[in-house]
Amino acid sequence: FAKIPACYRYKLQGLYIQNRQLRRTSNGCVAGSFVLEGNTVYLSPSCTMAIGVTVHEFFHVIGNRNDNAVHQQWRPVSDRYPRCPVTRYGGTNFFEDFAETGRLLIYPDSSVGAKNPGACVDAKIQGLGQIMASCPQR
Repeated sequence: FAKIPACYRYKLQGLYIQNRQLRRTSNGCVAGSFVLEGNTVYLSPSCTMAIGVTVHEFFHVIGNRNDNAVHQQWRPVSDRYPRCPVTRYGGTNFFEDFAETGRLLIYPDSSVGAKNPGACVDAKIQGLGQIMASCPQR
């Protein structure tokens, strides 16, 4: 977690991490889930776990803290490339694309989900990197 900028690590304080059997989908196993109301990240022990899953879930936390400040900063970057999810799963919605972009930023060699090819994907990762480096806070 040392790769997560220090100004964001405090956003993970008070977070509960629990093992919980999560639902299965037609695509396989749900490896992780962030529940805002319970301030909890659930990781499913029956799925193949990887650090990339944990980083993905932590980016859900980072994005949702402080009135969605990081989500709001990232929205223009995302809107610049509307049909360019960073991974197949990132194509689900804005929030999953944000978490997948964060995962690829912090842990680019992750085997959790292959990075889509293209300059737009690299630009989104670089854009989030610039936002993370600037530490927007509210």
